[in-house]
Amino acid sequence: WRIMGETPKWHLVVLALAVVLVIVYHIWLVKDSKVEVLPETFAVEGDYGIEMPYQAIDSVFIVEALPAVKYCKDGYSVFGNKKGEFRLKEGSDAKFYLLGKQPPYLKMYTNGGLVFVNRKTTAETEQLIEELKPKIGEKFVE
Repeated sequence: WRIMGETPKWHLVVLALAVVLVIVYHIWLVKDSKVEVLPETFAVEGDYGIEMPYQAIDSVFIVEALPAVKYCKDGYSVFGNKKGEFRLKEGSDAKFYLLGKQPPYLKMYTNGGLVFVNRKTTAETEQLIEELKPKIGEKFVE
């Protein structure tokens, strides 16, 4: 091909197919994800989801920024959504259940470690905060 001055076009097809597969994979991962305040437990549905009783939550803070992440231990980070367990730059581990890129985020200290959570939009995260406050009471630190 190089002798004749032509370049094969199949590599563009493979690249386009890879991009489409990444987008489809991202949609598949995020579509079933929900953060819910249930009567007895706090739950994140979908891949890498959790369900924890409110007694397992020590304290909850509202934060506008996330800590720097060193690498993903078990989970994924695609287009701003993070789900799973990550090692932070300072050396500790944290679980992320981020369905959107916009703050605020809930920083939760639990029996199982540090957890960061939000919903897809700022308004939905603020609704999550209002739903969670009556369930955990004074553990919500503002």
